[in-house]
Amino acid sequence: MTRIFFLLSMLCFAFGASAQSQAQKASTFELAADNAQAVYMSSYEQTFGEWTLIVADGDEVVANIEIFANSAKRLAGTYTFADNTITSGVVYLDEEERPLGDGSFTLSYVGKGATYPIYHIQGDLEDGRGVTFHLDSDVELLAYDYLFYCYYEMGVMDFESCVVQLQDAPDEDSGVVVEMDFVGGNWEYIDYMGILKVTAETADGRYTQLLFDADEVMESGTYTINDLYASYCYIANLNTQTYEAYFKSGTAEITVTDPSTGSGQAQILSLVATMKAKNNDVYVLTIPVVVPADEDFNDYVGIHSPLLPSTSSLPHKTLRNGRVMIEKAGHRFGTNGVRMR
Repeated sequence: MTRIFFLLSMLCFAFGASAQSQAQKASTFELAADNAQAVYMSSYEQTFGEWTLIVADGDEVVANIEIFANSAKRLAGTYTFADNTITSGVVYLDEEERPLGDGSFTLSYVGKGATYPIYHIQGDLEDGRGVTFHLDSDVELLAYDYLFYCYYEMGVMDFESCVVQLQDAPDEDSGVVVEMDFVGGNWEYIDYMGILKVTAETADGRYTQLLFDADEVMESGTYTINDLYASYCYIANLNTQTYEAYFKSGTAEITVTDPSTGSGQAQILSLVATMKAKNNDVYVLTIPVVVPADEDFNDYVGIHSPLLPSTSSLPHKTLRNGRVMIEKAGHRFGTNGVRMR
């Protein structure tokens, strides 16, 4: 921990640089690294997704790289100057700061480390002098929130409260797997937030709300839980009025079958979500749904279970606008028996 705290203290001095004392003559330079820190700046700067990646070899900082990760909990991915996921960077060489202006690197999860998770960092970064700096190392990565770290420095909170528990590890490292099947629910796309909201209910009264990042609604593909609103993703028991699980991460595979325009057929969607709860149990949630032919899945619509078609003469319970509705013989009623329009 001595090395870790030494690097932490450097942050308070504008990431003061130490030199990697080797002469630079070649056009490509190998940067050695064995540890790193990812400093979450967004709660301090109030700009979601901003991180500072500090790469070090022993106690010597070799590079500071400002990145945009679009997440408060995950860092694995590829970062480039070209798409502005790298916003700036500096390599420290021979007691000199070498500003970076081009290149890319990939950060990938390897496994659990002695204290913090191990990531592999690989890529090439270029300065303005035509020199390429090559990274290809496993690093133990400490992630922490800079604002909370400032509170820690003032004695307001303990150090562990500063640490960000990254969620790039695969789900097989988690606890019990719980599979749940749903009979239908509501889908809402919140355009100005870029979020797809899914709510659904099981036959025995379990209720789920899930919020996924979505640039548009809706194409088949993989959707990731929204980090900002992860605390609003849960399983609740409607019978006991209790929450059974809060989710902290997860993805959903969504399949859309959109019939030809004017076919009169229903649009078929299916969602299989793998969600990790705060206790590390994994929930596999299956939601098969059919959008009636006269409705559009791009709007906020009540979605009927394909197992219980709305044309049935039997009472059919669905969710719409967050309310339970009972449908019978083509009419809709509230739980109080009043007919709804």
